[in-house]
Amino acid sequence: VRIEGRSGDPAVLQRIWSLSMSSLVVAVIHDGSHDFQQVLQDLELYAPFVTVGSFLIVQDTKLDRLRGSRGPFAAVHNFIRSHPDFVIDKSWERFIYSQHHDGFLRRVVAVP
Repeated sequence: VRIEGRSGDPAVLQRIWSLSMSSLVVAVIHDGSHDFQQVLQDLELYAPFVTVGSFLIVQDTKLDRLRGSRGPFAAVHNFIRSHPDFVIDKSWERFIYSQHHDGFLRRVVAVP
């Protein structure tokens, strides 16, 4: 299912919540803002939807290196430090270069 809209819009979050309640597997792909704070906020908002064994994928983590500033890559690492229920899964980075370096976050345990 494709859902479009602002990531923090309550209507978007409600739609995702209603769809995820009847789904056995939920993965989330973040390809929105590349601002550190916005990415971190989105990770906090969308992580609860991701089912155990599935992924929260953050795209364009390469931009931190290209721009020389904190963005998606830094947000991922900030998020991981406070969310032991997710791990960075490097198995999806099959080549030397990835546009989403450290961006594949796999949920390993459920959070009550």
